[in-house]
Amino acid sequence: MTLGIDIGVIKMIITHAAAVHGLDISPEPVDLARVALKRLGLIGKGTERDRRPHDG
Repeated sequence: MTLGIDIGVIKMIITHAAAVHGLDISPEPVDLARVALKRLGLIGKGTERDRRPHDG
């Protein structure tokens, strides 16, 4: 999994905990973390890979 997907899963769990279990927790810090990581260049769109078979 990529870091971006992991952050999305964390946000989903926090949102679920707040909605279903009534915990006093906000998913907003996850959004802020995503913006910070994007600005730092640690997450972003993936690059296309060459998937041609090769000997070796």
